[in-house]
Amino acid sequence: MRTPQSSNPHFVQHISITAITLMTLYPAMLAGAFVGYQILFLGQRPPLNEFTAELITIGLGFMAGVGCLSYGIDRLHIPYLPFLARVGAVLTISGGVIIQAKMISKLLLENYTFGKFVLHLTLLLLSCFVVALLDHVHPRPMRAQYAIPILILEVIHLNIMVIHYVLIGAKSPATVLGDLTLFTTIITLALAFLGQSRRVVNLLAYKLTKTLVEM
Repeated sequence: MRTPQSSNPHFVQHISITAITLMTLYPAMLAGAFVGYQILFLGQRPPLNEFTAELITIGLGFMAGVGCLSYGIDRLHIPYLPFLARVGAVLTISGGVIIQAKMISKLLLENYTFGKFVLHLTLLLLSCFVVALLDHVHPRPMRAQYAIPILILEVIHLNIMVIHYVLIGAKSPATVLGDLTLFTTIITLALAFLGQSRRVVNLLAYKLTKTLVEM
C-alpha cells in the first residue's frame, strides 16, 4: 500500500513548509490588519516606540512567512503555495483600497492632522509593499491587475478634488497639499506596479532637459 510519504519523497518537507508559512505569514497579516483597524477606525494613535515595536514584530513574522513561501514555490514547487500568495496579495490590496478610501474621505471633510495623515499614508505604503512582495514570489505575477483598483479610486479622488475645490474651495492649504501628496503617491505606486515608472521618469527627464537646452 502506497503512503503519501512513499509517493512523494518530499511530503514531510512540503507539509512542514506549508505549516510554517501558515503559522507565520497569515498571523502577521492579521496582526497588521488589526493594527490598521485600530488606527483607521478607532482613531488610536500609538506612541512611536510602540508602533515601531509592532511593525518590527509583524515584519519579522511576515518576512519569515514570505521566505518559506518563496522557498516552497521556487525550490520545492509546492503546487498550492502560489494560491496562498495570491490570496494574501488580494486581501492586502483590498485593505490598501480601504485605507485609500478612508484618506480620501478625511481629506474631503478636511478632518486631518499632519500626524494622522502621515500615519495613514505609512499604512498605505506598507500595504502596497506587502502586495509587491507577495506578488514577487508568485510564479505568475499580476502586479498590473493590483494597480487597477487603486487607480480607479484615485480617478474618483481626482474628480472629487475638482468638484470640491471649484464649487466649495479649501479651508486650509494643508488640505490641498494632502490631496496632492496622496494623488502623487498613488499614481507613483500604480506606475511602479505597471512597470512604467522608469519610462515615465526617463520621459520627464528628457522633456526637462530639452526645455532647458532650448531656453
